[in-house]
Amino acid sequence: MSYILVLDDTRSIGDVKFITPAPFESLLPIVLVKDFKEGQLHMIGALSLCAHVCFDHFLFGSPNHMDMTGLDFAHWLVHYDERRKEVLTKDFTFSVHSSDPEGAKAINEKMEFYQTLKRSH
Repeated sequence: MSYILVLDDTRSIGDVKFITPAPFESLLPIVLVKDFKEGQLHMIGALSLCAHVCFDHFLFGSPNHMDMTGLDFAHWLVHYDERRKEVLTKDFTFSVHSSDPEGAKAINEKMEFYQTLKRSH
């Protein structure tokens, strides 16, 4: 079964329903990761495909943030999915809930480009 990945350093699992798209929140399990490294470890060890990714840009709530952002995670995720072809569903979706307009725009651009590319293959 597919799942939703939420990358956010400050929200709790109870807050997640407010940032996940309505059709997904009751249908798929939600995995909340707090930082870049936790997101990487989850994606590498996941036994099913991710159907939706919710991105935050700044990830400073975790002691392991190492100055990595949601954009860094988006770059890593695209690269990892391109190599494995087994991480994101072909019709995956994403959302960005960052209050940083520049970071949100950059994540949107990166993921929209990859979304189009993945669906065309």
